[in-house]
Amino acid sequence: MTKRGHHLFVCLLVVCLISDTISDEHSHTYEDNEEVVLWMNTVGPYHNRQE
Repeated sequence: MTKRGHHLFVCLLVVCLISDTISDEHSHTYEDNEEVVLWMNTVGPYHNRQE
Protein backbone atom coordinates (compact mmCIF):
# COMPACT_ATOMS: atom_id res chain seq x y z
CA MET A 1 0.00 0.00 0.00
CA THR A 2 1.37 3.40 -0.89
CA LYS A 3 1.94 6.08 1.70
CA ARG A 4 -1.02 8.09 0.36
CA GLY A 5 -3.28 5.02 0.41
CA HIS A 6 -2.25 4.27 3.99
CA HIS A 7 -2.99 7.87 5.02
CA LEU A 8 -6.41 7.72 3.33
CA PHE A 9 -7.20 4.41 5.05
CA VAL A 10 -6.29 5.79 8.48
CA CYS A 11 -8.41 8.92 7.92
CA LEU A 12 -11.37 6.81 6.80
CA LEU A 13 -10.98 4.55 9.83
CA VAL A 14 -10.93 7.54 12.20
CA VAL A 15 -14.06 9.01 10.58
CA CYS A 16 -15.89 5.69 10.93
CA LEU A 17 -14.95 5.37 14.60
CA ILE A 18 -15.94 8.96 15.41
CA SER A 19 -19.30 8.65 13.66
CA ASP A 20 -20.26 5.83 16.05
CA THR A 21 -19.45 7.86 19.17
CA ILE A 22 -21.20 11.15 18.39
CA SER A 23 -24.84 11.36 19.51
CA ASP A 24 -27.51 14.03 19.39
CA GLU A 25 -31.23 14.45 18.79
CA HIS A 26 -30.78 13.11 15.25
CA SER A 27 -28.97 9.87 16.07
CA HIS A 28 -31.17 8.98 19.09
CA THR A 29 -28.26 7.57 21.06
CA TYR A 30 -27.63 9.05 24.51
CA GLU A 31 -25.47 8.27 27.51
CA ASP A 32 -26.71 8.17 31.13
CA ASN A 33 -27.46 11.62 32.62
CA GLU A 34 -27.08 13.34 29.23
CA GLU A 35 -29.37 16.26 28.37
CA VAL A 36 -32.15 15.27 25.95
CA VAL A 37 -33.84 17.82 23.66
CA LEU A 38 -37.62 17.32 23.47
CA TRP A 39 -39.71 18.69 20.60
CA MET A 40 -43.37 19.56 21.08
CA ASN A 41 -46.22 20.21 18.67
CA THR A 42 -48.31 23.20 19.79
CA VAL A 43 -50.71 23.19 16.81
CA GLY A 44 -54.20 21.73 16.89
CA PRO A 45 -56.22 20.38 19.78
CA TYR A 46 -53.12 19.99 21.97
CA HIS A 47 -52.28 23.70 22.07
CA ASN A 48 -52.45 23.66 25.89
CA ARG A 49 -49.04 22.50 27.13
CA GLN A 50 -50.63 21.13 30.31
CA GLU A 51 -52.52 18.44 28.35
